[in-house]
Amino acid sequence: MPAADLDPAPGIDLGAMFGAFADRRQIALAVSGGADSLALMLLAGRWREGQGGAPELLVMTVDHGLRDGSSAEAAFVEREALRLGLRHLTLRWEGAKPDTGIEEAAREARYRLLVDACRSESIADLLTAHHQDDQAETVLMRLGRGSGVTGLAGMRRARDLGDGVTLHRPLLDMAKAELADVVDEAGIVPVDDSSNADLRFARPRLRSIASALTAAGIEKAGIARAAERLGQADEALDYAVAQFLEEASRIDSKGGAWLDRRHFRAVPAAIRQRALARLLAAAGGRAWPPVRQARLESLVTALIEDSDFVRTLGGAVVQTRGDDVVIAREAGRAGGGNPNRSRSEAEPMVSADRIG
Repeated sequence: MPAADLDPAPGIDLGAMFGAFADRRQIALAVSGGADSLALMLLAGRWREGQGGAPELLVMTVDHGLRDGSSAEAAFVEREALRLGLRHLTLRWEGAKPDTGIEEAAREARYRLLVDACRSESIADLLTAHHQDDQAETVLMRLGRGSGVTGLAGMRRARDLGDGVTLHRPLLDMAKAELADVVDEAGIVPVDDSSNADLRFARPRLRSIASALTAAGIEKAGIARAAERLGQADEALDYAVAQFLEEASRIDSKGGAWLDRRHFRAVPAAIRQRALARLLAAAGGRAWPPVRQARLESLVTALIEDSDFVRTLGGAVVQTRGDDVVIAREAGRAGGGNPNRSRSEAEPMVSADRIG
């Protein structure tokens, strides 16, 4: 059934959702078979029909092989994609699975498979069905871990996955219930993933208290709006840090850095922490240093004090000489970073709740 024969988007601005991709030759959709991702496929298909059948949509389903019936679920998505006139690929996670940390390992495998498939198909844009409820859950989990501004800004609408592939989240303004309505109106029965109710995992535990949060006046839409505003604050911090680094630091051709300690003491704590993290990354040869907040704050405190010292942190050696701070790559490490790369740009490299 062509997408044009369906009406799954009453009152939904498909142009605002997908218009940025109108000039693409092809885009990829990550579709698992659940209601959220099926809604993404339906909405994108309808938008494509309104565009005259372009760009081509390639539906990708990852079969993690972790549950009985996962292959049948991938086959179900393939049938639904073909009904809409869309091409489909099933990507299988082969090999041994870890005994612990399976949720994170499956997530990493999913994105690795999706990025590899996009590269193979010469596709630069991968769309996922993350929505407003997902955003609220992400912010609440990061709040519980004591995240800073970047973590509490939640998921970005676009994220560089590396290898020339960008992940896009066009449904972040839509509630889960709205997406379920889209699928129901299309007459499709989505896959019911039992792991979504497994209280061993963090998100199902949050969903189990959703009604209590709502009763207390903590609405998912409000949390998502707060995340959006914190994202703006995060961008402002990035801008301020870039200005500070321009004035108070220098980077040599090998990635080593010099920092003016007097200038460092004079700026607010949030700028100190983020600027120092970027310099550590540049010197350590990483997109963002794998440093916990407490260790970063400890180093900031030491730099504010007058004593001289030498410390190793995040693959870099930090040495003070009076008002000068020298940050160099730890012996044996290769590569180089970019101190003016923002945290959101580095998101694929580390968990966003680690620093600031």
